[in-house]
Amino acid sequence: MDMLVSLLISALLCAPDYSPDSTQWNGLSTFMDLAKDHHIRIKTVKVLDWSTIRPHSVSLLFMSPVTTPSIRMTAKFLNSGGRVLVADDFRGGRAIFEALHLTPTRHPKKFPFAWPVSQSPLLKGVKLVACNHPASFATGITPLLAFPDVEEALMLSMNVGSGQMVLLSDPSIFINDMITRSDNSALASNLLTFLATGSRTVLIVTDFREVIPPSEDGYMTGMKNFISAAKKWLARFWDQFGLTLLGLLMLFPLLSLIMGTLLYRHHQPDPRRVLEATELRMRFYAILDRYFPGITDPEDDIRRSRGPRAVFLYHYLKEHQDDDPHVYAQTLDEFEMLVSAGSLREAGEHPALIPSELDS
Repeated sequence: MDMLVSLLISALLCAPDYSPDSTQWNGLSTFMDLAKDHHIRIKTVKVLDWSTIRPHSVSLLFMSPVTTPSIRMTAKFLNSGGRVLVADDFRGGRAIFEALHLTPTRHPKKFPFAWPVSQSPLLKGVKLVACNHPASFATGITPLLAFPDVEEALMLSMNVGSGQMVLLSDPSIFINDMITRSDNSALASNLLTFLATGSRTVLIVTDFREVIPPSEDGYMTGMKNFISAAKKWLARFWDQFGLTLLGLLMLFPLLSLIMGTLLYRHHQPDPRRVLEATELRMRFYAILDRYFPGITDPEDDIRRSRGPRAVFLYHYLKEHQDDDPHVYAQTLDEFEMLVSAGSLREAGEHPALIPSELDS
């Protein structure tokens, strides 16, 4: 029990990873002492104000940054002659790898070793580098350090404009527990010397807030201001009308259901009317069978023997047999009378009721 309590207390008191002043296993105190031994000015920044840093006065060490630094401002810093070391695997610095079309992936082994695969002042005195839980990445150019077992890189150097950048996919090489292993200390010394070239001050950037000059971030500043204003407006709107709007949204499905039910009932046919219409249709076809038994073209027969009025009523009955049964019944009576009495042309039927194409 006492041991468990001690472990919990130790975990609570453990400093954050890559803390420059921490002497614990995950701190950077040994790395900071190494910089002092080489008379290198080094400090940690909590605010990265791009308007105050000068490429020939400072260099940037992104030590597993918590947030992603501006890719555009980093590129501008490098193009102006700056020097940058990105030591990261899966935190904010990963975006810089990806901007260069490099994708760090977790190495399958714990505590693997990396070997130099090219010559560079950055590898002076380095024959073997011990890693912790590193990432590795594939690259189309020759790296400085690589893992032979997976044939992927650990460290890569490149020129960007008039500046230089080094990518390292295992920042834990610099922590107190790892920096004394293999040739890690020699590698750290070489990288510090690289960053401090020209009497530059090395800025360690890990847990930081970024400040981009308005002239460099006009569009983003405008967007942020717009979003901020929109949020405030929405907050005021919600305070005034939020509950009312929510109530209406909850009431809408119920109203839709009620309206749908009413419309469904309104358009449902009356079973009695359906029955009457069916009986009248049967009567209509019975009349046809009675007066025109066995005919194949009742319309032609009606036209020749019964007159255009009968033809017109025949078409009306066929097209409107699902209409009001009472009106249909009256029309059917007239139709039966006409076809039984013959043509009424001599009786003076109204030509307006007879389609011209049937008046033959």
